[in-house]
Amino acid sequence: MLGIIVGERFQHGRPWTRPEIDAVESIAADIGRGLHHARLYEQEERLVEELKSVFDMRTEFFTTVAHELRSPLASIEGYVEMLGNGEGGPVTSDQQRMLAAIERGATRLRNLIDDLFTLAKLESGTGTTVMGPVDLAGVVTGAADAVRPSAAAGGLALTSSCPPGLAVNGDANQLDRLLINLLSNAVKFTPGGGQVSVTASAGGGWAVVTVRDSGIGIPEPDRGHLFSRFFRASNAVERRIPGTGLGLAIVQAITVGHGGEVAVQSQEGTGTTVTVRLPLAGSGHQPAEPADRR
Repeated sequence: MLGIIVGERFQHGRPWTRPEIDAVESIAADIGRGLHHARLYEQEERLVEELKSVFDMRTEFFTTVAHELRSPLASIEGYVEMLGNGEGGPVTSDQQRMLAAIERGATRLRNLIDDLFTLAKLESGTGTTVMGPVDLAGVVTGAADAVRPSAAAGGLALTSSCPPGLAVNGDANQLDRLLINLLSNAVKFTPGGGQVSVTASAGGGWAVVTVRDSGIGIPEPDRGHLFSRFFRASNAVERRIPGTGLGLAIVQAITVGHGGEVAVQSQEGTGTTVTVRLPLAGSGHQPAEPADRR
């Protein structure tokens, strides 16, 4: 367009006026800005594709590592059990303690592998997700019963409460994993004599699930990193409390995948409250897409 204007103007054989010059300069500036924005958009699209590729490679790496570690770990666990049962001959008390230490280490490794595998599947959207109406009362009760022995062993009071008929649209197995992760954390970080509770209620089209404990709490500088992979609060590290640092990352991935929200409130030395909001069945809220598909 600018070439046509200039060519047409030169055919008349008279000098350019100031208004004509200003108009042409304005058009040229607009064209320049348009070309610049087009280049920026092209660069942004290329960067997005590169980031998706990196994300896919990372997810594939986590999945492959988790899968490849499972077989040798199963062998280790199997032989430890056989030795402990005396199938390799009599076992002394010292050897029993050594086998117990190996078994604890294998359990921690198993938890890490399972968490890596779960998180990779959730973030990539490659896992099997069966969405449908889920009765939260059953999930809450089941998760509480699953961690109750650990709570009792630690001298903790564990309570649960959920009204009947509270349903969300989701994957029952994933929601069970979400609640077990939260309750396991609460039990793990609460000293003997403390309290852990899980409650659920409805409000404003949402199911609100709250896990509260009277544990060691989270230092203020650490609270902004709680959902980062492999992050562990400084006071947990100082107390040598075992963990993978993936539990809350999995909770967040499941929550977001169900179109929900998760928030943490904590005071060091007082306790922690985790609140998960999930859309009620029939509320019209749509689950979010996996991160690599956005």
